[in-house]
Amino acid sequence: LALFAPITPEEYYEQKISHEQLYAALSKLPRKQAWRIYAHFILGISQAEIGRREGVSRKAVSLSIFYGLQRLEKILRKKCCTLHI
Repeated sequence: LALFAPITPEEYYEQKISHEQLYAALSKLPRKQAWRIYAHFILGISQAEIGRREGVSRKAVSLSIFYGLQRLEKILRKKCCTLHI
């Protein structure tokens, strides 16, 4: 009994594009904002911990992430990060 069903090549391709588009969009954000989003959502570091490491408040990190996510949405909607494979 398998815990996970194997993904199809098409599903793998879609996931790869999605990850690559995300990282391309992240690279268009200011470095600190991109890092905070990556650290929180990808690495699972709490906003409080990010703030502690950077010497800023959790609120500052939270706002940075909030505005960064808004910018990411705009970037991805513009499809500036589409891949040419």
